[in-house]
Amino acid sequence: MNQSLLQSMQQILSQKGLPKNILVEAIEEALLQAARRRFGADASVSVQFNDSTGEIRMSAPKRVVEIMRSFASEIPVDEAQKIHPEARVGQIVQVPVKTRDFGRIEAQLARQMLVQKIKDAERANVYALYKDRIEEIVSGVVQQEHYRDVIVEIEGAEAVLPAAERLRNERYARGNRIRSLIIDVVDPEDMERQGRRPRASVVLSRAHPVLLIRLFEQEVPEIADGLVLIEAVARDPGERSKIAASSRESGIDPVGTCVGVRGSRVQMVMQELNGERIDVIEWSPDPRQFIANALSPVKDISNVTLEEDENGEPVAVVVVPDDQLSLAIGRRGQNARLASDLTGWHIDIIGEWEAGAEARSQAIDLFKSDGETVEEAGAAESASTEQPTDLSVEDLPGMAPKIAQMLKEHGYDSIADLAEADPEQLSELLKLGAKTTEKLVETARLALNAEESP
Repeated sequence: MNQSLLQSMQQILSQKGLPKNILVEAIEEALLQAARRRFGADASVSVQFNDSTGEIRMSAPKRVVEIMRSFASEIPVDEAQKIHPEARVGQIVQVPVKTRDFGRIEAQLARQMLVQKIKDAERANVYALYKDRIEEIVSGVVQQEHYRDVIVEIEGAEAVLPAAERLRNERYARGNRIRSLIIDVVDPEDMERQGRRPRASVVLSRAHPVLLIRLFEQEVPEIADGLVLIEAVARDPGERSKIAASSRESGIDPVGTCVGVRGSRVQMVMQELNGERIDVIEWSPDPRQFIANALSPVKDISNVTLEEDENGEPVAVVVVPDDQLSLAIGRRGQNARLASDLTGWHIDIIGEWEAGAEARSQAIDLFKSDGETVEEAGAAESASTEQPTDLSVEDLPGMAPKIAQMLKEHGYDSIADLAEADPEQLSELLKLGAKTTEKLVETARLALNAEESP
């Protein structure tokens, strides 16, 4: 029996990774609780377990009596003298106890106590092993799926991947190896969380934004060395992500470094995340440029205006070419949402046609307000003497600085010059869409016509 017990101990120690003294204490505590159930909760029962031989020594106090009426607390004088020759009636003597003397209830209690003690010791061991490893990546093997939570075997412990931390549409089969981020380790002594304790002490995530950073750190040596920094991350787990990278060295391209030769580095991360698309963009201290970069893959953004809404929250109004409006917004607004999360700005995206309509409205309001004609306003002493014909194209409401510069480079310095332009020729000259140049010319003409309107 003792040899069988020692073999069981060795098996438990190898499977659970527990120190030997912890298991010895658990065995002694389980036997002690079982003995106290039999001999009384206040009985001075002693238990000693020899982990070398497997020998168990237990003793319980009993009163020496002439006639025994209670096996649990009394011993006949003749039996007591076999153990202690000087024992006399009325004395309390320590009587050796054998485990075979336990009844079914005591034996069952000892087994339950031992299992519970081993579980508690295992949780304490796991907590000590992983408590300082929050936001680290661990590799593990999928064991089973339990009510959409996935149990993963990691080094020295079992961990749980909750349903909320899984990648969308990702399936986990037994034996699959996955890499995940440690987001929590449950303290077994934290009684407040005992009722909400997960199936395992270590809680994992494959949807957390920090996982993306850690994966890039493993794949990109320049990030691990601090030459390239990941400034911000936004994720739609399992579908698409954006990361903003910057460089501490002028000669290092942060985007190219993260993407790798022919996309080799970013492809490795995408494969680990079940094909999740990843946009790597360059971070900029200029919020306008950063917002423009964040809307990748949109190119040639016309204008970015930073404002505040009625609640004082930052809002960025972004004007994009009409043919790239749907690309800027993305499917179900995904691209705009991720760009907003990445930059910290609420982004309002509009096309150039809508921006032109607003500009036309602003032009009419600017040059004609409250039924007053420009001539009447010009007659007033307090009115400005500057007319729309004298204004630069930059002063046309809604005009993007980039387009204004292009117009000036081709001789269209004033609103009047722009109003007289041929939209088709202007389109070929500026390499802009026909609709865009038509809107520009129409807006300039409305600004001039507003001067002559009754």
